[in-house]
Amino acid sequence: MKRRQLMQVAGAAALWPTLSRAQDQRPLRLLVPTTPGSVPDIANRELGRRLQAELGQTVVVENKPGGAGAVMVTELKRAAPDGHTLAAGFLSTLSVTPSLFKPQPYHPIDDFSHLGIWCHGYFVLAVPASSPWRTVADLLAAARTSQGPLHFGTAGNATPGHLFVTQWSHAAGVKFSHVPFKGSADVVLSGVRGDVPMITDGTQLVLPQVAAGKLRVLAVFAPQRLSVLPDTPTMTEAGFAGIDHPVWHGLFAPAGLPTSVSSRLQAALVKVTQQVDFQKWNEDAGRFVEWRSGEQMRGQVAREFAFWAREIQRAGISTA
Repeated sequence: MKRRQLMQVAGAAALWPTLSRAQDQRPLRLLVPTTPGSVPDIANRELGRRLQAELGQTVVVENKPGGAGAVMVTELKRAAPDGHTLAAGFLSTLSVTPSLFKPQPYHPIDDFSHLGIWCHGYFVLAVPASSPWRTVADLLAAARTSQGPLHFGTAGNATPGHLFVTQWSHAAGVKFSHVPFKGSADVVLSGVRGDVPMITDGTQLVLPQVAAGKLRVLAVFAPQRLSVLPDTPTMTEAGFAGIDHPVWHGLFAPAGLPTSVSSRLQAALVKVTQQVDFQKWNEDAGRFVEWRSGEQMRGQVAREFAFWAREIQRAGISTA
């Protein structure tokens, strides 16, 4: 090989690590299946901000609402498995949505790389502060004597709030009429205004309205009372056991993510979950930071997927 050719090869070899590092610094896209300002959006923007600091890499949150999460997942499946496109995973996105479609648009286990669950929270049943109902028993008594089914608002069709109230109403032997809104902000505002007599949603947007005296929480869909609502009973305490599902937040990626990339991302996630101020920020919103590995996430999704497939079929819930 001529001297000039040797120098060109040597120069290219020296440049390769620089090019690799530059490629690794491409922005990381974090897809979220809900609208801006929703609870998942708020939580994942804070997570993305902290991941950016840990990774030394720009993290850009992209909202991809629609199809009960299917729009976001379709976008994720088109992405290369190189760690530059991740998605926010939830109970609804992975454990529920596939069973809403025939045929199923994706398999929650086989089609993805699972990175881990970083926190979980719980939903609440709330009424306007002006409502005469102060307990779940009050609400059910009114529902049983009402000339028509009472309406309940949620952040959308087949969202956790919809599923939990459907499960509860079946256990109580009472029919309610579902009113889906376009996200958490809209449903909480509708509860404040009294547009619907009751709503279900996560704690983050409900708690400020409770503090302002505009909403009252009758029960929490949790296994034990929440520290942010110590005087509010659980659904089990109200007489309905088994409706205490955690609404978790996790991250997942396209199938085939290299182990080295997965390990790097999981290590950054673990570091974020160990930050005391991040834990406190979530606790104030009624969420609990608790790291579960990708393997644990996969097992939890598998169990929930089987459970909610049966519930969806029983209740006749669809994407309509």
